[in-house]
Amino acid sequence: MVSQPHDVGYLKAGLIELEDYLLSNQLYWNLGAAPPPGESIYPQLTIGTLLLVNKRLQARAGEGYENEYFDELNELKIITHQWKSAWIQKATREFGARLILWRNYIDDYHNSPEDNYDRYTFEISRRVLMDLLQPFLETSSTHNLQILTELDEILRNNFIPGTFIWKKEIEQGFPSANYWYLYGRLRENDRYYWIDSGNITHKRNCLHPKRGSQFVN
Repeated sequence: MVSQPHDVGYLKAGLIELEDYLLSNQLYWNLGAAPPPGESIYPQLTIGTLLLVNKRLQARAGEGYENEYFDELNELKIITHQWKSAWIQKATREFGARLILWRNYIDDYHNSPEDNYDRYTFEISRRVLMDLLQPFLETSSTHNLQILTELDEILRNNFIPGTFIWKKEIEQGFPSANYWYLYGRLRENDRYYWIDSGNITHKRNCLHPKRGSQFVN
């Protein structure tokens, strides 16, 4: 997990380039700014990553969040209002891309749970991004949302509840009622049996979209 100065720098840099990003055809946008000394490079700009960074900053700041980041929040509101259609289109595209990567991880876990269960703390960020993107999706995203629901069913059936898996300092921003998948881990052994049937793979009472299933972009 990156530091607060890293998140602040990403938010400021992202807002500077957000309008150009929204009006481009690119889904992943390289930021020109440099991170704080000694820290990792900034991830590429996407709507989901911007929302996640904002969410972490909100969790750290608590009740003083709106005052502390007033200028940044105001700028974000202005840009998203001015380019609402572009924002929605980009968010919908990113949701589809994150969904494919998340489904592929679930496939990898099924095929070799002992080799992939410990990747969960990294891969789960894709699931968080999809939650943050959902309020901005186009109405045509119903099919992708159904696939995510089916993947969540598989996840629940192979999930061991536990403590918050990210840093304690941001836990309050990700309550277990909404982000249950951040409170635990995957089993080391995949305990369900899978049966192929058309575009959906049945695993007892689980449903899993196969890699050949169609996603709405």
